[in-house]
Amino acid sequence: MVRFPQKFHVKLLKNLSKLLTKSTFVEFYYFENKHFTRKRKLPFQTAVLIILQLLKSSVKTQLKSFYTMLFKVDEVVNWVSDGAFCKARQKIKLQLFINLYKFVVSFFYANVGGKLWLHFRLLSVDGSELNLLSSKKLLRKFGCLHTNSIGTQIPQARVSFLCDALNFITIDAQIDSFRVGEQQMFEFHLNSISKDDLLTAGAIYGHFRILKAIRKGKQIFIFE
Repeated sequence: MVRFPQKFHVKLLKNLSKLLTKSTFVEFYYFENKHFTRKRKLPFQTAVLIILQLLKSSVKTQLKSFYTMLFKVDEVVNWVSDGAFCKARQKIKLQLFINLYKFVVSFFYANVGGKLWLHFRLLSVDGSELNLLSSKKLLRKFGCLHTNSIGTQIPQARVSFLCDALNFITIDAQIDSFRVGEQQMFEFHLNSISKDDLLTAGAIYGHFRILKAIRKGKQIFIFE
């Protein structure tokens, strides 16, 4: 999780809000060109900002909280129903939130800088397995690892994270089927590593193919 000093919170929100109003940016994240083209009570920018609140209660309660905070009037929430919000949410592509997170990370390094170790950004990588909710779509995507005691097939994903260990920031994250190995997922992280980084990882990642790719990019690493 990116940790900002308090004074940068408002600046970050203003930059995010401005970005979400740029047609040249948001037009890539609709499923259809007609989506969000008409003037609505729930435009693209507002729908995204509500989603970024990370719903912790019912949709209706979250909408009331959001609009009350924004407009300081309780009745404003009646402008948007929970059904309208759910429909709007389904029109937005997942890739938007991946790119917004990258924007936040870039904002952190540009405005805060963060801690360094011997002039290096100290990066670490690790992976794990994640049990998912059982559904036909998830089973097709990630595959079935095992069946529980009542006969339900449980899909499982493999996740991998590249983190800034000193600043508690996830630089890059990958998710795929449990059949995809940690080494293969690690190779995708290499696109997020620069010459000013010191990469640390366990010995399991010390495959010749990976070491060759790291040396080709002239990055510094420690595997143990």
